[in-house]
Amino acid sequence: MKLDLKPAATVALFALGAAAPSFAQGTDYLRAAEEAAARGDRLTATQLYQSAMIAAPKTTEPYLRLAAFYAGDQQWVLARKYYAIALELEPANPPALAGLAFAALARGDVAAAQYSYDILMETCAPGCAEANDIGNAIAAHGPPTTTSE
Repeated sequence: MKLDLKPAATVALFALGAAAPSFAQGTDYLRAAEEAAARGDRLTATQLYQSAMIAAPKTTEPYLRLAAFYAGDQQWVLARKYYAIALELEPANPPALAGLAFAALARGDVAAAQYSYDILMETCAPGCAEANDIGNAIAAHGPPTTTSE
C-alpha cells in the first residue's frame, strides 16, 4: 500500500479524531522528510517531520530528526525545542543530550553544554560516541567564562 503523503491532511484528520497513522507510516514520513530536505524543500520536509510525530508521538526519532534538521539550518531555538521534547520521552537519550550541548556551544553557552555532557557521562555507556564528541567540542571551545555584573 502506497502512503498518501499529504502532511496537512494527516494533521487535520488526526485533529478531527481519525485513527492515528501506524508507526510504519511514521517511518515513511521520516523517509519522505529526509528526501524533501535533500532536495531543498524545507517547508515540505518540516510538514513531513511533523506528520511523523503525529504517527509515532511516543518515539524520539521524529523529534530528533526535526531537531537535527533545524540545527543544520542554525535555528537553535527550534532545535533545542525538539531535542527537549525527545528528552521528555527518553530522559537520558544520548543524541538529544548531544544535540542540546551542540546547540548550547553554538550560542556560546559552554556551561549548558557542560551540563548535558555531565549527564551523558553519567548515563551513557563507556566510550559513548556522543559523550566523546561533546567532550572534544567543549575542550575545543574552551572553559566557561563568567561575567561580572
